[in-house]
Amino acid sequence: VVNYLRMNLASFITGRYLGNTDLGYFSLANTLSSMTVGRISFIVGRVMFPALSKIQDDTERFKNYYLKTIRSISIISFPLLTGLFVLAKPIVLAVYGQKWSMAIIPLQILAVVGLFRSIGSTVGFVLLAKGRSDIEFKWNLFYLVAFLVVLLISVRYGLIALVLGVGLVTVLGIPVIQKIANSLIDLSFREMFVELFPVLMTSLTMGGIVFMIYHYLSPFIPQLTLLIFSILIGAISYLAIMVMWNGQEMKNLWTSLVKTTS
Repeated sequence: VVNYLRMNLASFITGRYLGNTDLGYFSLANTLSSMTVGRISFIVGRVMFPALSKIQDDTERFKNYYLKTIRSISIISFPLLTGLFVLAKPIVLAVYGQKWSMAIIPLQILAVVGLFRSIGSTVGFVLLAKGRSDIEFKWNLFYLVAFLVVLLISVRYGLIALVLGVGLVTVLGIPVIQKIANSLIDLSFREMFVELFPVLMTSLTMGGIVFMIYHYLSPFIPQLTLLIFSILIGAISYLAIMVMWNGQEMKNLWTSLVKTTS
């Protein structure tokens, strides 16, 4: 119940204080940025929770499995969210039209926030697998109150400020609950950083390539055509770099996804 309230609180506050028009912009940006995180969380939850529950008393195995899991998540979510940030403008304009242009900046902000959420969304599985649902409940209750306070303050300054408020609470909150979960499995932020850094740099490199292509070709090519072309170039460049770095891991990830979704 607390989770449900928190997930819908921003939409309620936006509609209540800013009106239906801004609610539409926020909903579009939130939906596009959350699709990646939400779907990955669902797939990971089906595999991760029972696996972690079986090894909950073996801290070293638990930690290693968790590190592999968040790396697998990052391989999918980081490039998608980076691409969403870079291509937010053509996605909104080409797919939804000029009237939705006010959703571009909120979408970019929430795409960046999504990078944190994609990893932070796994914390609940760690706490549940360790039998500490009490920590998750208390944290979500505290987080709900803090979220409400920030939203009520930021909404006074408009939609962009409200979205920044959402981002601020998320970016500051996730490391706190992540630290609590990490303490249960003897995991440090340094170990997480080492695991995720190569994927992050690959995603940023891909984002830079896509940005340059879009920036230089946008005056000459229709938005929809350029969007499709940019996505293809981004996917090819990202996969090429990842395969060069760790082809076997990409193969294992693909096999796991096929088995999970079948």
